[in-house]
Amino acid sequence: MHKVLFFFVICTALSCCKRIEPMANKKIDMQVDGLYNKGDLTSGPIRMTFENGGLRYITYQGLEVIRGINFFVRDANWGTVPNTVEDTVYNSAGIGFHLNYQVKSFRDSIDFRWNCAVTANANEVAFDIAGKAHSNFKGNRLGFVLLHPNRMAGKSVEIEHSDGSKTMGIFPETISPHQPFKDIKGMHWEENGLAVNIEFSGEVFEMEDQRNWLDASYKTYCTPLERPFPVDISKGEEVHQKISITFSGRPQDDPVLVPKNQLLIGDKEYELPQIGLVANGTVLEERHIEDLKKLDLAHLRLEAKTHEGDWKNDFEKQTRQALQLGLPVELFIYSNAKEIGAHLREIITVSNFSKLDIKKVMAVDLDEISNSAGFIASFSKAVRRSLGEVPIGGGTDYYFTEVNRMRPPMDKIDYLSFSVHPQVHAFDDTSILETSSTFLDMGKSAKAISDGKPVHISPITLTGRLNPAATDANARFLTKVQRSDPRQSSELTALWTLLSIKYISEAEIDEITLFQTYGSEGILDSKKLFPVYKVLAFLAKMKEYEVLKTVSPYPQAYDGLVFQKGDEKYYVLLNLGSKEQVVKIKNRNLVLPEKGITIFDSDLNQVDLL
Repeated sequence: MHKVLFFFVICTALSCCKRIEPMANKKIDMQVDGLYNKGDLTSGPIRMTFENGGLRYITYQGLEVIRGINFFVRDANWGTVPNTVEDTVYNSAGIGFHLNYQVKSFRDSIDFRWNCAVTANANEVAFDIAGKAHSNFKGNRLGFVLLHPNRMAGKSVEIEHSDGSKTMGIFPETISPHQPFKDIKGMHWEENGLAVNIEFSGEVFEMEDQRNWLDASYKTYCTPLERPFPVDISKGEEVHQKISITFSGRPQDDPVLVPKNQLLIGDKEYELPQIGLVANGTVLEERHIEDLKKLDLAHLRLEAKTHEGDWKNDFEKQTRQALQLGLPVELFIYSNAKEIGAHLREIITVSNFSKLDIKKVMAVDLDEISNSAGFIASFSKAVRRSLGEVPIGGGTDYYFTEVNRMRPPMDKIDYLSFSVHPQVHAFDDTSILETSSTFLDMGKSAKAISDGKPVHISPITLTGRLNPAATDANARFLTKVQRSDPRQSSELTALWTLLSIKYISEAEIDEITLFQTYGSEGILDSKKLFPVYKVLAFLAKMKEYEVLKTVSPYPQAYDGLVFQKGDEKYYVLLNLGSKEQVVKIKNRNLVLPEKGITIFDSDLNQVDLL
């Protein structure tokens, strides 16, 4: 009976978590540097946040309707050109407001400038942009991007097309490999008593399922991907687009209201995934070896990048690190169908290779985005000849979308593998933290593809390593500078990793490979242990514990994990905001310091386990 009751409360909470707590600050402060221009906007029952030229969390009567609206210039390799906000002017207009500002999209040869206007009244928000190129450049997309929250999965929507015709559809539940809707002029849906109508003008729009890339959203964007790209943008070329959102009715109250500060805890149990790291060429000091051994890792990923000139020397350094740590190896080979056999024969002659414990092996086809049946056949033959009956993986070294669109032959491989990172489309802290919940949808979709075989996400990194969308082949492999993010050593990476592992556990993913062992892409360096190291050390202590199902009714502010072994529990609470939070567990109010992780024992006493 208690399981049924929890399921009902969980479903209600998931409905409640659509409601965003109203912004306390009703004034908007624009007196800061343009890049960080940010403030809360209110227009009667409509609320939103203005940030870096875009809008986030548009709500009506507390119900989140739109996750965000922004506009971008994408370069020839789909890179996002940074926006800088200038000359912001805000005026209230009775119950509504007018917000006007200028934006520069500028990097290298690209110089595009926008005049922007956001207006709102009691039941409508309109966002208007007029842009002009101030240089000649090649680009892939200019204009609006509208994000729908991933909670829309399974909800019905009416699409109006450019010819005036209308079709009905649903926001996909399983992650859609291709655009669920094309030729969008307008959208209309009703939800719990609220009707929402969106009109687009100035360009042809379509939608993609951004959960393919770990974003917590569906994206309605322009221009259609079926058009040739990149395109030549000429100096003086202009763009004018507008999005209008109209509301009618009002969302009805939910039958059971869960306080926004109460973490819901169920009794369904999940296991932590097996966790490994990526080797690099660093010769580890004894203190680092001891630190890494404390993590009780499942494996170390080694990469034989046969397309690089000095690959053997680099690979030999990785083998040295694996032997220093005494870990089983997840071997990745970069090759092609024609040369995979020869490359594997070279790999096994590398110094120290014979000493390695090869746990599994996966090959990255340099000629294809995802493994084909032909490549797997060649690879399997080479592996059996050189390595024997070691498990063989298939998939991609790119993103989930690649295996979703080009599915490997699961009957010929032992596990499915793909890579992820949280910064494909957005790069701010809030967007990064949002992506963690998408692991739940991604895991379920991946397991549907794997046909019951194990799923391995390898690697999970903070930034991209590769760019499968690059139109310039030389831009597919990113440099060390491009792969590095100073936030790797910050609390953000610790928060995102722990939150991601919560949802990875709930998705019942078998194994994951995280960051590098050492350095700017790793979990420690010569100066310190990064906060994410401390998270992994804590998880090593929790290996014999089960992870309980938890739901936060206010996930933008906080979330949590509960570990259980017998009667013993640990409550791990994550404050995702910049202000102190109070979260209720078993009728106790627990105070969480700003943006951090706090752990409580079974008696709700705070304990220092990080």
